[in-house]
Amino acid sequence: SVERGYRSPNDFITDRYRSSMLRVLASLCACLPQFFYLTVQLVSFAELLQGVTFGAVPKLCGMLLFAGMVLSMEIVGGMQSVVLSDVVQSIFMVFGSIVL
Repeated sequence: SVERGYRSPNDFITDRYRSSMLRVLASLCACLPQFFYLTVQLVSFAELLQGVTFGAVPKLCGMLLFAGMVLSMEIVGGMQSVVLSDVVQSIFMVFGSIVL
Protein backbone atom coordinates (compact mmCIF):
# COMPACT_ATOMS: atom_id res chain seq x y z
CA SER A 1 0.00 0.00 0.00
CA VAL A 2 2.93 2.35 0.65
CA GLU A 3 4.41 1.74 -2.81
CA ARG A 4 1.24 2.70 -4.63
CA GLY A 5 0.06 5.31 -2.14
CA TYR A 6 -3.19 3.67 -1.04
CA ARG A 7 -4.97 5.55 1.69
CA SER A 8 -8.07 3.38 1.86
CA PRO A 9 -9.42 0.04 0.67
CA ASN A 10 -11.25 1.94 -2.06
CA ASP A 11 -7.91 3.14 -3.47
CA PHE A 12 -6.83 -0.49 -3.75
CA ILE A 13 -10.09 -1.53 -5.43
CA THR A 14 -9.86 1.32 -7.94
CA ASP A 15 -6.24 0.49 -8.77
CA ARG A 16 -6.77 -3.27 -8.92
CA TYR A 17 -9.93 -3.31 -11.05
CA ARG A 18 -9.62 0.06 -12.83
CA SER A 19 -13.27 0.82 -12.24
CA SER A 20 -14.68 4.04 -10.83
CA MET A 21 -18.13 2.43 -10.60
CA LEU A 22 -16.72 -0.33 -8.40
CA ARG A 23 -15.11 2.32 -6.22
CA VAL A 24 -18.48 4.02 -5.71
CA LEU A 25 -20.11 0.65 -4.94
CA ALA A 26 -17.38 -0.19 -2.41
CA SER A 27 -17.87 3.22 -0.77
CA LEU A 28 -21.60 2.65 -0.48
CA CYS A 29 -21.03 -0.81 0.98
CA ALA A 30 -18.65 0.68 3.55
CA CYS A 31 -21.19 3.35 4.52
CA LEU A 32 -24.10 0.98 5.04
CA PRO A 33 -22.92 -0.43 8.41
CA GLN A 34 -22.15 3.12 9.57
CA PHE A 35 -25.74 4.09 8.79
CA PHE A 36 -27.04 1.28 10.99
CA TYR A 37 -24.60 2.23 13.77
CA LEU A 38 -25.73 5.87 13.65
CA THR A 39 -29.37 4.82 13.71
CA VAL A 40 -28.81 2.71 16.82
CA GLN A 41 -26.98 5.59 18.50
CA LEU A 42 -29.76 8.07 17.72
CA VAL A 43 -32.51 5.75 18.93
CA SER A 44 -30.65 4.74 22.10
CA PHE A 45 -29.99 8.37 23.04
CA ALA A 46 -33.63 9.26 22.42
CA GLU A 47 -34.81 6.31 24.54
CA LEU A 48 -32.42 7.26 27.33
CA LEU A 49 -33.53 10.89 27.28
CA GLN A 50 -37.18 9.90 27.18
CA GLY A 51 -36.68 7.60 30.17
CA VAL A 52 -34.72 10.12 32.21
CA THR A 53 -37.32 12.83 31.61
CA PHE A 54 -40.21 10.40 32.27
CA GLY A 55 -41.60 10.95 28.77
CA ALA A 56 -41.40 14.76 28.80
CA VAL A 57 -39.07 14.69 25.78
CA PRO A 58 -40.56 12.68 22.88
CA LYS A 59 -38.35 10.19 21.07
CA LEU A 60 -38.29 12.16 17.81
CA CYS A 61 -37.19 15.33 19.60
CA GLY A 62 -34.45 13.40 21.38
CA MET A 63 -33.21 11.96 18.10
CA LEU A 64 -33.18 15.37 16.45
CA LEU A 65 -31.42 16.88 19.46
CA PHE A 66 -28.69 14.24 19.41
CA ALA A 67 -28.31 14.49 15.62
CA GLY A 68 -27.91 18.26 15.96
CA MET A 69 -25.31 17.80 18.69
CA VAL A 70 -23.33 15.32 16.61
CA LEU A 71 -23.45 17.50 13.49
CA SER A 72 -22.43 20.64 15.35
CA MET A 73 -19.57 18.85 17.09
CA GLU A 74 -18.44 17.37 13.77
CA ILE A 75 -18.46 20.78 12.12
CA VAL A 76 -16.64 22.51 14.98
CA GLY A 77 -14.25 19.85 16.23
CA GLY A 78 -13.98 17.14 13.61
CA MET A 79 -14.28 13.40 14.15
CA GLN A 80 -12.40 13.55 17.46
CA SER A 81 -15.27 15.52 19.00
CA VAL A 82 -17.79 12.93 17.76
CA VAL A 83 -15.79 10.20 19.50
CA LEU A 84 -15.75 12.33 22.65
CA SER A 85 -19.54 12.72 22.52
CA ASP A 86 -19.88 8.93 22.16
CA VAL A 87 -17.70 8.46 25.25
CA VAL A 88 -19.77 10.94 27.26
CA GLN A 89 -22.98 9.28 26.10
CA SER A 90 -21.62 5.86 27.07
CA ILE A 91 -20.71 7.13 30.54
CA PHE A 92 -24.25 8.47 30.98
CA MET A 93 -25.72 5.16 29.83
CA VAL A 94 -23.53 3.11 32.20
CA PHE A 95 -24.29 5.47 35.08
CA GLY A 96 -28.00 5.32 34.30
CA SER A 97 -27.90 1.52 34.20
CA ILE A 98 -26.18 1.39 37.58
CA VAL A 99 -28.65 3.83 39.14
CA LEU A 100 -31.67 1.97 37.78
